[in-house]
Amino acid sequence: MGISVQAQDFEVESELDKDNNISLICDNNTYGVYTLLIDVLRHDNLEPNSSLPAVKTVHRGRTKVLELDRIDPNQGDGLQYSYRYY
Repeated sequence: MGISVQAQDFEVESELDKDNNISLICDNNTYGVYTLLIDVLRHDNLEPNSSLPAVKTVHRGRTKVLELDRIDPNQGDGLQYSYRYY
């Protein structure tokens, strides 16, 4: 027997801070605890704060799962990622 999770119950989104650094935030609105695997396919002008792919344990609620700091503030950036959870 498996547990079904709706897309709105578990999602990862990016947020930009005042210094244009990017945080990936996980919203887990289920009562389960999940292992989250984040594959960062591209991070132009961004330095991740942990090794990639990032693997995190996510409990119910809102959790910052990865931070990417801008390397050169005078340059643009690019980010492409995917995630899986189980």
